[in-house]
Amino acid sequence: MDYAIRMTPRQDSPFGTVSEAVDGFGGTSALARRLNEDPRIVSNWKRHNRFPAYRYLVLKAVFAERELTIEDDLFGLHVPEAKE
Repeated sequence: MDYAIRMTPRQDSPFGTVSEAVDGFGGTSALARRLNEDPRIVSNWKRHNRFPAYRYLVLKAVFAERELTIEDDLFGLHVPEAKE
């Protein structure tokens, strides 16, 4: 039998705020360290409740490494609804 140990449990529902997402990742320092970024920058993201759009691919990838998902809305990206 194969027993895999996960450091972070699988997140089936998306996070509602940037603060929840950062905390779910492991906290401000953990995310900043993983991105090689100053923790103050990550704190600003939390304060403004918005991830920067230019970090979209990188953030999606680092969250996916921990089997976590983040919604596009947290980047301020809005896809227009299809017209019928």
